[in-house]
Amino acid sequence: MPSAIFFPEMSQMPPLERHMGHGHRARQQRPQAALFEEKIMSKSATFVRHKAKPGMRDEVRRVWEKYARPYVAGSNGALSYYYCYDDNDPDTVVVFQLAADQTSGQEFVKQPWFADYQRETADLLAGPSEVRTATPQWVKGGAA
Repeated sequence: MPSAIFFPEMSQMPPLERHMGHGHRARQQRPQAALFEEKIMSKSATFVRHKAKPGMRDEVRRVWEKYARPYVAGSNGALSYYYCYDDNDPDTVVVFQLAADQTSGQEFVKQPWFADYQRETADLLAGPSEVRTATPQWVKGGAA
């Protein structure tokens, strides 16, 4: 089918202008795209990998549910949060969080219960947890 059926405005534009982003639709969307990118890049992503001792992954989760889950559920700064079991390692937990900003992402470890959480998980983990932070450059979905 001719493109004019789907994009009548663009079909009337010369081909070069169509590809360079000129025209009414491109002018409307360019400021929105810049604002969207600015909002995304102000977010903070955190990735955590916990390696539990053999057979202790469910115990690590119970401790997380006791301390962290209520905090995360009520946190306005945590835009999205995923507590996951690694599909390839029965003793590994992978956590991903997208926070509203870097400060919100760091609030987790400043909570009064965090020392108890660390103490109770220490004997359940095979070693130190790996924590990585990142600045999102592009996000699909509602968390943007």
